[in-house]
Amino acid sequence: MRAYLTSHAAKLHERQFGWKTFCVLTVTTDQHRMESMMEALRKLRIPHSPGAPLFFFTTRDELRAADPLMHEWRDGNGRAVRLI
Repeated sequence: MRAYLTSHAAKLHERQFGWKTFCVLTVTTDQHRMESMMEALRKLRIPHSPGAPLFFFTTRDELRAADPLMHEWRDGNGRAVRLI
């Protein structure tokens, strides 16, 4: 997570790919693991990075039951988000 935040803060995504922004999709084993990852993410402090909202989380089981684009992911702060 630190590497993604540092890369974003350095705007590597713009220089290398021409992207204005990106998000990091994270699929994990269960709700407990997802919450511990979000907690660890919120503790990271990388200057000029977007922080926790850069990451979207879900579990394998939740994603299996849904269309990934319409699925309700959780950002690093726990807010519900959709890809489209």
